[in-house]
Amino acid sequence: MEPMTPPAPAPAPEGLPPLDTTGRGFAIYKFSDAYATRCSLQKSSSADQDCIWLGCDDIEPKRLVPGMGWVDVPSEGMIANTRMHLTQEQVADLLPMLSHFAATGELARPTPPAQPAGVSAWIPCSERMPDRNGAYLVWIDAARNNTPDFLDLKSRESGRWRTGHRFDITHWMPLPPPPAAITASKGGGS
Repeated sequence: MEPMTPPAPAPAPEGLPPLDTTGRGFAIYKFSDAYATRCSLQKSSSADQDCIWLGCDDIEPKRLVPGMGWVDVPSEGMIANTRMHLTQEQVADLLPMLSHFAATGELARPTPPAQPAGVSAWIPCSERMPDRNGAYLVWIDAARNNTPDFLDLKSRESGRWRTGHRFDITHWMPLPPPPAAITASKGGGS
């Protein structure tokens, strides 16, 4: 098997900085992050899929020491991965979030899904809470757990949500009625 020969990097489109080339001939864009750490975005040598490497060029491990702040940790003999290997699809998935951050300085939050026809509207918890105990559809802001927001079914008892986790419920709505076929089979409805 012959070694892979990378194609020559294409010229940078108008308005983008020029690309360098690695010692192996792959396109690379070098930059520094907000802490002046050297970083790069590099075309990957992966032979089975189009990928890029994105991350820090050097490992600079630090440890938080009470009363001293961040202290350097010797990296001799340390093996660490400081880059992400991203597919073209993963980059496409990240672009809307990165564009939103570039425009606003904030991470975009998913919005609660639209409710199906005939179902009550989402009610923000900041406006009011359910006045009866029972089960409700809820929209959960899970950012403090570093997970995406999600839809769930939760019980409300004695004025409190029963979540079992440290999640923030931002919206709620009553459950829709059961399907007519199920109601009819149980002797209710027409």
